[in-house]
Amino acid sequence: MLSNYIKSLLVLTLIFALSGCNRVRDNDTIKPLAVGNYWTYDVENHIDGSPDPVNTIEHTIKIEEEIIWDGHTWYGNKRDGAGEYHRNAEEGIYILQFDDDHPDGEAKLLFEYPIKVGTSWTVRSGTYITTTVVEAIDETVTVPAGVFYDCLCCEAIMPDIPDMAMPVRMTSWIKPGVGTVKTEMNGGNWRSFFLLKKYHVK
Repeated sequence: MLSNYIKSLLVLTLIFALSGCNRVRDNDTIKPLAVGNYWTYDVENHIDGSPDPVNTIEHTIKIEEEIIWDGHTWYGNKRDGAGEYHRNAEEGIYILQFDDDHPDGEAKLLFEYPIKVGTSWTVRSGTYITTTVVEAIDETVTVPAGVFYDCLCCEAIMPDIPDMAMPVRMTSWIKPGVGTVKTEMNGGNWRSFFLLKKYHVK
């Protein structure tokens, strides 16, 4: 049901967190990127407006290694020649991707500072263009891992996803110092919820 592209975007949101009341001030406000950090989610999939999920699976994202690339330290994973890494910087968050088109790696600025309510940005990944907007910075979210206050809420629109009849809308709630605690993805006749179940960050 979920394309690899959508799953990739969820991974990207996990390294984005906000501290303070109205904007990201510097790279000290970013959730630590460290080997061993992980986030486990209950993923509920709904079809045709059903209030009950048609299935629920457990999905874990873990930072498994750090590498040096272009003089900087990056954190992430790489398997079978493909992988994604991230690093925090004063100007924002960078992503480093390895794939068939970029076997030696390609880096780009993913999130640009300062970020506050109403801030929007666009990221291109191959032929995909995703626009994200910060909707709120003080929302309360309840998930299996607990109640999280003062969460950032951002919404991304992902048009032209293969095998999708309409653009996919992804809304994520991110808690400072923790990461993404909830994500809702809506593709028209289906919805998926990623609900944080447990996590470990250094």
